[in-house]
Amino acid sequence: MHCPVIHSSNPDSIAVATAVVGPAAIRYWKDRAEKAERRADAAERRVEALEAENRELKRQIEVLMARVAQLEHELFNRKTEKKKKDKKQKKQTASSGTSSSAPQDDNSSTGKGKRGRKKPDRRNHDNLPLEHLDVDLPEDEKRCNICKQPFKSFPDLEEGETIEVEVKAYRRRVRRKRYKKECNCKPQSSRVVTARSPGKVVPKGKLGISVWVTLLTGKYLFYQPIERQLKELELSGVSIAAPTVTDGFKRIKSLLEPVYDAIAERNREEDHWHVDESRWMVAEKVEGKESTRWWIWVFKSVSTVFYKLSMSRSAEVLKEHLEGLDGTISCDRYSAYGKFAAETSGGIDLAYCWSHTRRDFIAVGKGYPDHNEWVDKNLEEIGYLYHLHSIRRVAYTEGQTSDDFLLMDEVFHDAVLGFKESCKQEYEEISKDDPRSLPLENIDVYWQGLSMVLSDPMLDMDNNAAERAIRGPVIGRKNYWGSLKEWSGHLAMIMFTIFQTLLLWNINPKTWLSNYLSACAAEGGVPVDIDRFLPWSASQEDYKDWSKDAPKADLNLYNDSS
Repeated sequence: MHCPVIHSSNPDSIAVATAVVGPAAIRYWKDRAEKAERRADAAERRVEALEAENRELKRQIEVLMARVAQLEHELFNRKTEKKKKDKKQKKQTASSGTSSSAPQDDNSSTGKGKRGRKKPDRRNHDNLPLEHLDVDLPEDEKRCNICKQPFKSFPDLEEGETIEVEVKAYRRRVRRKRYKKECNCKPQSSRVVTARSPGKVVPKGKLGISVWVTLLTGKYLFYQPIERQLKELELSGVSIAAPTVTDGFKRIKSLLEPVYDAIAERNREEDHWHVDESRWMVAEKVEGKESTRWWIWVFKSVSTVFYKLSMSRSAEVLKEHLEGLDGTISCDRYSAYGKFAAETSGGIDLAYCWSHTRRDFIAVGKGYPDHNEWVDKNLEEIGYLYHLHSIRRVAYTEGQTSDDFLLMDEVFHDAVLGFKESCKQEYEEISKDDPRSLPLENIDVYWQGLSMVLSDPMLDMDNNAAERAIRGPVIGRKNYWGSLKEWSGHLAMIMFTIFQTLLLWNINPKTWLSNYLSACAAEGGVPVDIDRFLPWSASQEDYKDWSKDAPKADLNLYNDSS
């Protein structure tokens, strides 16, 4: 229907027009106006939705960019969590200490290095045998080059000393003495008596104990692939086939299993474990496992380090080893630990790692540089808690009821609870979209485990002990991928367990392994008295012998400052 348009604001004109046009035209224009209003409302809502979506996308982009920055830092930057001093801090340090124009001599009487650390003691090698190398002048240089008059021998010698290492392969021919009986005594099984054979670790094998010790320590203590070790032995004139090593390792695995089981049982008798897990690759396809990704678990206690290989990363692994026991597990925030603690029939408490709390703040700084000042403030506060805890622990060891311990215990409690309260207040003041909210929220979520350190002064604030214990096997995984067969994977766990437990007791793994395999060869199998080879039940004479030349290092040989 066509309706004329009336361009007038006069009420009389509008009244006349209304009478002329009629009610139908009024309804028409009214419907048009209502539709226009609805379209405007819909467009406004659509704009608001797009703006909200745009804000969310920008937030997601910011989060992803922060994650990219964090991953790039993990991939390309140094792995250490130690923070370098910025230029402002260096200037403050220089102005508060000695003048920058007078640099400190590293060999000064203070005994401090460039970083203010105490210099390590000079190594003593008096335990090594001494060989003399006499060096003389050539005959034509023993006289004056002008008058040609011969020199007179000087009574003193100019002496210097170097350390040399000589690796030599050789063949050992065993010659057993034989005797003939001259008597006619009966019964006689034989008239010729031969000295007993020293035996072999691998029956009818040609490789001696020293070779097996070298290969086992090379792979499972220093994490070198077998193929690389065999190439190195070829430089010394020894050619060994890889299948020969594989067959020998199978034999040796059965000899070492009783020691592994004894360490596992000793580990279960403790009441505090540092636990961590990492992937381990096994190429063999076994029933119930489709992929090659397995898991290596480490349980470090005061006296043992136990490694376990499993198809799973679930709480079932914890149940297999710790079910029904009472104690404390120091761990990260992986959910399997919480599930095990809730379902086990024993009394298990979880002590969460403060290093992970610290890393939450570090991650914010790597992804959002604008918050670095806030991150540094919290890292300093956490570092101060570590400092107080170390002083408190020393005071506790000197006297559990001493005034020093009671004072430090109170100071530590106040500092920890004050840090928690300040984080809670700050979390309530910022939005959940703020990247600072995650580390603050995690402190509240995991506080029950983080606060375990308040009740036990000897409890570590972090789980770094387990992370250090698993670092070596991780390096081995990177160097030789993992294991081709399931039995080889279990052999790796056996060797990791034995070697790291020996290091914990300051025992030389090479010396111990050589003694143990010699006993196996002499007895034709597993020694009858296994206890004499366990660090906690060995005799003082054996322990002294095994501890000779033991590495003066931490649990893991790859424990660097990072």
